[in-house]
Amino acid sequence: MSLDATAQASCFGASQPLFHCTFSDGEKTVDLCLQDDIVLYRFGATDRIPDMLLARQARGISMTPWNGVARVIWEDVTPYNDIYSYILSFAIERNFDD
Repeated sequence: MSLDATAQASCFGASQPLFHCTFSDGEKTVDLCLQDDIVLYRFGATDRIPDMLLARQARGISMTPWNGVARVIWEDVTPYNDIYSYILSFAIERNFDD
């Protein structure tokens, strides 16, 4: 699965987009990007300077991958900032008719 051009543009330089989501009627954006072994977390107003930008080594990020069971494919990724954690998750239902 690849992300659209908006997600590609939200990442810096040669970063690879991992997660992109807008909410609050498109006014806020969350992006998660990977550049080498650095994970970049961006949160804030869409198309503006982010309210929060975290850069963490990939080994310091928690990830819960889909276990391959059930019809819903899901994953969780959690970057940390001191005592705070920011859980990003996605889920998509598989279509067994194909």
